[in-house]
Amino acid sequence: MFEDYRFDTEAKTESISVRGLSHHQKGSYTVTDGPIFQTGCDLFSINYSDLGTELLKILKADGDTEIDQMIDVLEGYHPLLADDDFIEKMILHYHLDGRLGNDFAALTFLQQYATMLADGEITFSSDTFCSLFNSFTGWTLNQNWQVIEESGFEKVRNEPVPSAKELRAAILRILNREEPELPDTFPAVSRVVEFCTLTLYTILSKGYVLKRCDLCGKLFVPAGRKLAIYCERTCPKDSKRTCREYGNEKRWYERQQDDRVMKLYRTVYAAREARARRNPEVEKYRQSFEKFKVEAKKWREDYRAFRVSEEEIIHWLDIQRLTR
Repeated sequence: MFEDYRFDTEAKTESISVRGLSHHQKGSYTVTDGPIFQTGCDLFSINYSDLGTELLKILKADGDTEIDQMIDVLEGYHPLLADDDFIEKMILHYHLDGRLGNDFAALTFLQQYATMLADGEITFSSDTFCSLFNSFTGWTLNQNWQVIEESGFEKVRNEPVPSAKELRAAILRILNREEPELPDTFPAVSRVVEFCTLTLYTILSKGYVLKRCDLCGKLFVPAGRKLAIYCERTCPKDSKRTCREYGNEKRWYERQQDDRVMKLYRTVYAAREARARRNPEVEKYRQSFEKFKVEAKKWREDYRAFRVSEEEIIHWLDIQRLTR
């Protein structure tokens, strides 16, 4: 299924190539140099409770087109979920015990665990992660953090899949313990639950931070500053810009009305412009004004993108105000 999955920690990008998905769709999923870990974060942002309700409704109807209906629903949430093997296992488990099976339980657990991390409710521990994963999903993680099956097939759970509330309570009860090293290589994976497990563990073990975007509400891994609050997805309020672009601009304009940076900038700009205009014979004033405009543009762009602080740009403007 997953032919290739790699991430570039320097460029902060990921590339994914998946083949053999549902015959109902193109059967493939490809990402080239996308934002790092975004595919996994998209899957962690899904409401699996709502998805499970929709799937169970289809299965309970027991119609002739249940597979096609399930594929349509799953594709709507994420293309990687519309996998024939994943769907067949859910159907089989439903007829065995009335639930959607271990893979779906694992995805539900991973989503809840990632959400609690992003919201700051818990801190990461590999031992906690693995023990909870094994307990709530019926799966086992091997030494390479791959999901393995018992006796070549899924173990049917005898107890109900825990609710989100039960998952949260159980996770909070577990104490953090010492964390073993993550293997340097990223093992091959064959299905979406393995992909999600390895992605989440890699994010956390490599020291990345999970955040929730203040605009779209989805989880993401900041590519730069850990204080970032917007992701690189298409903004739901403006399809031509990313959440980061839209959010930064929105915050910029909101604070402009009462912003001492802009007031100081306008004061310095006006003074330098007036000096150059009133003294056309003094080439130094004209050159100084032109240099200020170029440098000020860069400083304003960095300030607008939150690459420099308010104190830093004010300090620079104060120097410019005193410089002739």
